[in-house]
Amino acid sequence: PAPRVGSVASTAMRRRVLDSAALGEWALVREAVEVQGCSVNIQEEDTGFSLVHWAAQQGNAEALAWLAERGAFLRLKDKRGKPALAVAGGAFAAMLLERAYSPVERVVYTRGGP
Repeated sequence: PAPRVGSVASTAMRRRVLDSAALGEWALVREAVEVQGCSVNIQEEDTGFSLVHWAAQQGNAEALAWLAERGAFLRLKDKRGKPALAVAGGAFAAMLLERAYSPVERVVYTRGGP
């Protein structure tokens, strides 16, 4: 079979963007998404962490809001089956609950459910 065109570049871009997110370098992430066409729903191969996981873990409300506006899947799960909500705290968890979960799910999660 013929090799997929751009697969190496796509892998390199994904790695660079996820590394930037992990380091909190959101300006680089934004450039990759808005200028270079990178998806906001990429995930790390080893951990399954998404850009939303990194923003939530860092408590970065601006990045989280930007990702939501760009159509990021706020409920993506990592390789352990944990959504970004599991690593978010306080106001950031509330923001994710409000934007991505039903009223019933909000009650379950705020009472210590899944």
